[in-house]
Amino acid sequence: MSDYKYSLGIDIGGTNTVFGLVAGDGQIIKKDSILTNPNKAPDLLFENIFNKIKVWEKELCINDIIKDIGI
Repeated sequence: MSDYKYSLGIDIGGTNTVFGLVAGDGQIIKKDSILTNPNKAPDLLFENIFNKIKVWEKELCINDIIKDIGI
């Protein structure tokens, strides 16, 4: 399973941002949501998303899990 790479889908909303890992066959591997906090700098939003991805990499025992990103 260490060769798996997934697409990261991100839906940035005014209140919440939903994101998840999607396999090539469309299967959702992992998903989560966080508060968007539109009054804060955008880099903080992406830092929170990528911190969660680091957790997923440990859970799935996969490094560099993302092959592409769609926002």
